[in-house]
Amino acid sequence: MGILSFPHKLEEYFDFDEGVLRERQYKHRFFLFSVRDWTAIRKGLFKHFGSGAGLILLNMARSVGCELASEEKKAGMPLQKFLDVLATRTYYAGWGSAVMTENDDGSIHIKIKDCAFCDKAEVDPNATGCFVLGVVQGMIDQLIESPHVVREEKCQTRGDRLCHIVIQRAV
Repeated sequence: MGILSFPHKLEEYFDFDEGVLRERQYKHRFFLFSVRDWTAIRKGLFKHFGSGAGLILLNMARSVGCELASEEKKAGMPLQKFLDVLATRTYYAGWGSAVMTENDDGSIHIKIKDCAFCDKAEVDPNATGCFVLGVVQGMIDQLIESPHVVREEKCQTRGDRLCHIVIQRAV
């Protein structure tokens, strides 16, 4: 794990034809909206649901993660390869630049610089549940059958420089 080699142009990762944007490898359709629009969605949810909005966003994201991992699980993709695919998808979806490392204790660390889901969010030292945390939780729940923990060490919404998610086996 670590820094991956990505194609240098979006055209090498996506196909765009007659108003339809598709990821080349999986043929999944994509749609785009700006970080400003995401921020408006986030603010609207917190305005209407208060602190419960964090749980809503986390569960939405977890569903996304489960779906992303389901194809790879069916194909029997090893976790290492899947994490490389995740880093590539994160990069090309515009979520930020992810670097993944594995420590000697077997824990996996995902560090995301310029997280799109935290960009433009009001800094809240008590914020929890970065959208990416939910995505990672959903994926890991699908791919790892042994007990595990996915936790958020740092989050740009809390004022940290980057988002840092840790995956480790439960003790």
